[in-house]
Amino acid sequence: MWRPRPRLTTRAEGYGPHRPSAEHQASRRDRGQTASATMAVVSASLRLNLQSSLFSDGARPIVVTPNNAEAAARDRTAAHADIVMTGEDAVDLQSALRQLHSRGVRLVVCEGGPLLLAELLAGGVVGKLCLTVSPLLVADPVRLLPAGALAQPAALRLAHVLEDDGHLFLRYLLGRPADQGECSIDPARCLVCLSSRSHTLAVATRRDRLAVHLLDEDDYELSLLFGEQTGDEVDKFAACDRQEEHGVPACRY
Repeated sequence: MWRPRPRLTTRAEGYGPHRPSAEHQASRRDRGQTASATMAVVSASLRLNLQSSLFSDGARPIVVTPNNAEAAARDRTAAHADIVMTGEDAVDLQSALRQLHSRGVRLVVCEGGPLLLAELLAGGVVGKLCLTVSPLLVADPVRLLPAGALAQPAALRLAHVLEDDGHLFLRYLLGRPADQGECSIDPARCLVCLSSRSHTLAVATRRDRLAVHLLDEDDYELSLLFGEQTGDEVDKFAACDRQEEHGVPACRY
């Protein structure tokens, strides 16, 4: 079991509040977002510099901590930030993300050390990995992940590359194409599979058309509705907007 020594990134790197330009603020408002992004800090120890600009300037941040965090430290932090408690001895990152989404957060951009990245990967909640390569050779070991952090290698697909003065800014998607049903690049085709034990199969075989919804980060609530709720208890179609296309409902949430 690996236990690398944690380092609180916000404290070590002097994080402050999100301060977008006026143009960026206007763009965010046009998309229905707040003028600046909500900042959230994951900390089990709550050894935070509450006098830093992160907690004294701008919008009130969120601190995510486990349920057994020291009560006195939690009370001190609560005077400067909203507290999200999840997990017992350690933060349950999947539950934390669900709580953030319930607060209206639709997209999470995470920056942290090897330990946090390893836990996010282990929880299966990383969809994209942004990696910067600098044109500099160093002798010290540089580790993106601690040794033994992954039970097996995580497959990456290169999605985007930018270059500036020798620096490479890379964006990868996690998961192999086969995992996502992609069976042809040009023309783009995907394989859609239905379980023989699923009630959906019986309904689908009686139809001559099926609608396949391709979801992105903005469709998180729709994915929760159809992925976590059962039709025995919830009328899923009544809970979302839909329009008929070729006699098939296309959903919006």
